[in-house]
Amino acid sequence: MQKDLAQLIASIWILYGPSSSTPRSVMLSLPGMTEQRVASTETALMRSTSTRQQRALVLDLLEGLRGVSIAEQGKILATREDRRKARSAMQERYMTTEMEGQQSTKVDINEGPDLGGVADLFG
Repeated sequence: MQKDLAQLIASIWILYGPSSSTPRSVMLSLPGMTEQRVASTETALMRSTSTRQQRALVLDLLEGLRGVSIAEQGKILATREDRRKARSAMQERYMTTEMEGQQSTKVDINEGPDLGGVADLFG
């Protein structure tokens, strides 16, 4: 999938790069991108005629980047102490609700609607 995405990025950059600065701006907005790296990749892309080489250039440029899952984003944003406090509060709330449920009176399963007909549907 990375190869396909790299080829798509290269194609967009080659087609729209000469008439718009948007592809270049998008690349520069990525973390860790320098003007030098983007400029040299752009120059090489415009000269290249091979789709394999174009894809390789984009993959090389984006080598340091990787996707961050939503779960990891939460870990990055919250410190360990914040997570512990949130977890403790959630555990306390769960235990309180659990304990309240145990203190209630027992439920008689014979009270309530007759579901015998429903059981016959599956028998």
